[in-house]
Amino acid sequence: MTDNQISATLPVDIGHLLPRLTEISLSKNRFYGPIPSSLSNASSLEVVQLTNNSFSGRIPESLGTLTNLSCLHLQMNNLEAKDRNDWKFIDALSNNTKLKRLDLSVNRLGGALPSSIGNLSTVLEILNVGDNQISGRIPEEMVNLVSLNALIMDGNHLSGPIPNSLGMLPRLQGLVLDDNHITGEIPLSFGNRSQMARLSLRNNELIGSIPANLGRHLEFLSLEKNKLTGGIPREIFSITSLSRGLYLSDNSLTGPIPLEVGSLKSLQAFHVSNNNLSGELPSTLGDCQSLESLSMGGNSFHGSIPSTLGNLKGIKILDLSHNSFFGDIPQFLEELKYLNYLNLSFNSFSGMSPTGNNFKDGWSLRKFVCDALPERIGDVIDARLLEEEEEEDGCARDCIVSVLRTGILCSEESPLKRSQMKDVSKEMHAIRDALFLVVGGKEKLSNTR
Repeated sequence: MTDNQISATLPVDIGHLLPRLTEISLSKNRFYGPIPSSLSNASSLEVVQLTNNSFSGRIPESLGTLTNLSCLHLQMNNLEAKDRNDWKFIDALSNNTKLKRLDLSVNRLGGALPSSIGNLSTVLEILNVGDNQISGRIPEEMVNLVSLNALIMDGNHLSGPIPNSLGMLPRLQGLVLDDNHITGEIPLSFGNRSQMARLSLRNNELIGSIPANLGRHLEFLSLEKNKLTGGIPREIFSITSLSRGLYLSDNSLTGPIPLEVGSLKSLQAFHVSNNNLSGELPSTLGDCQSLESLSMGGNSFHGSIPSTLGNLKGIKILDLSHNSFFGDIPQFLEELKYLNYLNLSFNSFSGMSPTGNNFKDGWSLRKFVCDALPERIGDVIDARLLEEEEEEDGCARDCIVSVLRTGILCSEESPLKRSQMKDVSKEMHAIRDALFLVVGGKEKLSNTR
């Protein structure tokens, strides 16, 4: 019964009416009201998927009696927790010894996570509590979740340090703690986890230096928008598996880009903008031939642009603005046929600007967006946003396109051709309402950057 836009409440006695039920999948509808406690009477239930509805109230403790439950997906609803009593369902779920997947993301769960979260099933593989209102510290007891391979807690109000014990989880492959208030240093224990493929700590209050050892198999590393200091360790560039992105922007990093950067031949995005980095760009940067996005603005780099950057044949975004580069603007930029966005402003370049096809017809950010929509939206926004929405029905993608089109109409060169603010407001409200139907009333565009 998924994706049918059914608007109703679930019968209070559903568990008594369907006692032999083994799976209930009602995702992408408009169900509302509480989750019936009587579901516990369907003692053979293995899968409960109520994703993307408008269920509200507490999560019933009675779900803890479902001893065969392996998958509990309650994300994208209006479920609430305000105090310790509202989190008692976590205590109860410790009885679900077969539970492998627990997703409570995009709800209204607040207060602190109880220490009993460490008593969840030892076969639990995925735990997602992202995009809630959870505060307090990350419980040390989570070290007991020995089968966990994905822990997602982004978009909350978590504070305090990252427990060193998280680095001791033997199967952890993905850790996402973006957009919290986490303090302290990055635990050295992360270097012990050879299976870690994704580490995302963006937009916190982390201090100290970047550990030289963050694992041997990382594919994605995001430490943007923290308070990190020191240089970029050479060892980071020996992680040849880094492919999906290396994001270090908006910190206080210093020193040059190490020559070893050229070892990252599969890297698609390298962002170090808005730091205190200095020195000349290494010629080995041109060996990163898979790069599609290179953002180095807002630093103190100097010298000329290395000719080896002409080897970046797939580059789409190149930002070297707000540095101290000088010399002629390289003509090889004309040969980069996929280059959609180039920013060399606030430097000391001289000579003729490139005149190739990419630079004709008053090339601008507005024209770049116009040309990209809708098929090449991935060239305009962060590709990670599209990855997050890839399991949706396409509505979120359409909403993003609509927002960008509205921006285009507001930026017409002639003021007479620009949209009136009342029309813009009406359009933005319509986009918001359409998006709410997808994410259960939680706007997801806040992650666009």
